[in-house]
Amino acid sequence: MARTTNSDTLPFVESRYELGMLASQRVRDLNGGATPVVERGNDKPTVTALREIASGKLDIAAIRHEFVQSYKETPTVESAAETLEVDSVDPALREIDAELEETLATDFAPAYNSAKIGTVTQYAAGLPNYLATITKIAPQNALQGMKIVLDSANGAFSSIMPQIFAHLGAEIISLADSPNGININQ
Repeated sequence: MARTTNSDTLPFVESRYELGMLASQRVRDLNGGATPVVERGNDKPTVTALREIASGKLDIAAIRHEFVQSYKETPTVESAAETLEVDSVDPALREIDAELEETLATDFAPAYNSAKIGTVTQYAAGLPNYLATITKIAPQNALQGMKIVLDSANGAFSSIMPQIFAHLGAEIISLADSPNGININQ
């Protein structure tokens, strides 16, 4: 089979980011037993999914809808009459099932102390090395004159990304750049 490239798929999707999302959804579909719309041959599901998208034979809107639906909140147990228990004859498994049901049925979310979650290790050469690598890919002032709003989602790169974009010459408005160990994506 000829190799499928990202550029083969771009006429059918809006971006490489969307391509990743749609391909991952299609791989889940194929692994779940969906019939491929192109000859599968010996290709892995990921390659088949990309070839399907590039063929233009998939209903991209349906795959996009399915992807969004897959990340919506799942229903919870609202009453003791509903059960998640699997009929098991093993008393130990029945006890574990009951404990899990009880835990899932409550609205209790444990309060975590961010000081007790993981550790932070400072690596002094990390940022300069990363900036040197970025500078090899893009000139230092590649974003000169641009004003960029950067939402770091309080993630691991929250303190680094504003510095990188500034290094590339952009004026940065930084949002969600104060991670505390429990506020990621907030």
